[in-house]
Amino acid sequence: MILRYLVLFGGIVLMITGCNSLVSQNFGTHRLRTLDVTEADAQAIGEADFIEVAGAVMAKVAVTTSKKDFWGNTTVCRPLLSPGQQQSLNAGTAIETQLVVCFKTEDPACHEDPACLPYSGTRAIGLVGEPQDAEQLLAQLAQHQIRLKSPVVFLQLGEKPMAWYWNLLIFVGGICLAFIPEAIRHNRKASP
Repeated sequence: MILRYLVLFGGIVLMITGCNSLVSQNFGTHRLRTLDVTEADAQAIGEADFIEVAGAVMAKVAVTTSKKDFWGNTTVCRPLLSPGQQQSLNAGTAIETQLVVCFKTEDPACHEDPACLPYSGTRAIGLVGEPQDAEQLLAQLAQHQIRLKSPVVFLQLGEKPMAWYWNLLIFVGGICLAFIPEAIRHNRKASP
C-alpha cells in the first residue's frame, strides 16, 4: 500500500517537473535573455535562468574550489567586468561587480596565475546558479581588488536548459508512472 502511494507520488512529481520545465522553456525563465554588461545586475536579471551578457570581459583574477566534483573537474570562477572596469582593475583601482562567471575544467594549471580561459572567443552565456562552494569562492575573490556587491549573480558558463524533448519525456514518464499502475489495479479489481 505504501509502495503504491510512493509510486503515485513520484509520478505526480515527475509530471509537475516536466510540465513546469516545458512551460518555463517556452514562455518563461528558460528563454535566452541578452543583457549588456553595463545593465546586467541582479535586478535586471531578475528571475531569468538562461542569460547572455554582451560586451563583458572576464577578469584575469580567478579562484578555484578546493574540491573536485564526481568527474574530477574543478570549478573556476572569474568576475565578469565591463571593459572600463577591467582597465581600472589593471591600473590598480578597486572595482565593484555583481557578476561572477564559473566554469568546470579538468586542467590542473587553471588555479595558477594567469588563470586559464574556458576557450578563446567565449561568450558569457549560461545558466544562473550558485556553484557548490560559493562562500569559499566569494572569500577568495574578496582578497583581490574586487568588491562583490550583494546579491552576487553566478553565471554557469556554457550550461543550457534541458532540451524540450527531455522535459516532455519526464512529463510523459510521470504520467505513465502515476496512472498505469493505478489503471492495472483498477482493472484487476473490476474483473471478477
